[in-house]
Amino acid sequence: MKLRATITCKECVRMGERLCSKPSGKCSVERNRLRKNSYVPSRRLSDYGIQLKEKQKARMIYGVMEKQFRGYVSKASKMEGIAGENLLSLLESRLDNVVFRLGFGRSRAHSRQLVSHGHFLVNGRKVDVPSYLVRNGDRIEISEKSKKTELFKIMSLDEEMKERNVPDWLKSDKNNGSGDIISKPETDDMRDSPSLDIIPKLIENNCRLRVFDPEGMKEAKDYLSQYSSFIWLTKGLDKKTNKFFDELLIETFGNSIDCCLISGPSFAKDLVSGEKICVSVASNNSGYLDTIEKCFITNKFIMQKTSDLIGVQISGIMKNIAAILSGILTTNNYLSLIHI
Repeated sequence: MKLRATITCKECVRMGERLCSKPSGKCSVERNRLRKNSYVPSRRLSDYGIQLKEKQKARMIYGVMEKQFRGYVSKASKMEGIAGENLLSLLESRLDNVVFRLGFGRSRAHSRQLVSHGHFLVNGRKVDVPSYLVRNGDRIEISEKSKKTELFKIMSLDEEMKERNVPDWLKSDKNNGSGDIISKPETDDMRDSPSLDIIPKLIENNCRLRVFDPEGMKEAKDYLSQYSSFIWLTKGLDKKTNKFFDELLIETFGNSIDCCLISGPSFAKDLVSGEKICVSVASNNSGYLDTIEKCFITNKFIMQKTSDLIGVQISGIMKNIAAILSGILTTNNYLSLIHI
């Protein structure tokens, strides 16, 4: 018995970007981008067209009909908080989506079919409605009868499903075929980080990496306590504490560590094309700055050294704000001259 994903890439091609839940590199849109003569739509969308496209993307991703989607919008607008976040939270709470997120289905369409056939229990009771909304504290599990079927035996051996990243608001126990809802889904948990694809590729090419998520700073301390030097390229403030990244590092690893930030102004496309670029490098240790410069500097990659860590981080934040504002003004045919 061969297991196949039921979703196609028609919607992806129509929208011009990957929407399906297929593995990276398997979507038709991603494969077409690698071709030299691939078609790229050049039509500029109006504000209404952009909003319509985003609505259609959300509807296609979660596989809901127009009338059903309107119901979710109406319910989200009556809830407390931001309507857009409430809408995404409702869509993520659908039982078929939760089954997919837990790694019990190859795609959302496949998970919807499994739910419809009555293979899953919610709090010990069979639920065969894909649009059923789960709540915090609910337990989802595969029925004992279904676990013995050939279908679920095959899926239990699927490496792709085993390695799927489970969001923080879910707790998965794939060995026992169960999962728990431990919190309300948030918008930050609904995006698949590019690093999940980039890091394995770097490891395949024999790169040595020490990577951790800033959200798990304290957990990372147990694995990185032997290191005394840290480099980052992240702009912005921590959304929970409103602190700079160097402050978080010092709080976690102590005052004796060396902190180094590599910032702009530069563009990745210029670096790849071999054009001459210049970046700002800031550190709390002048000796560490010299070491970084020796490692990275070339004839076309110039570094400007400074000890002003806070200033470089503030400049990076303000540059992004100015860039976003300029894009908004340019889109609306306004001529903008922004001075900071």
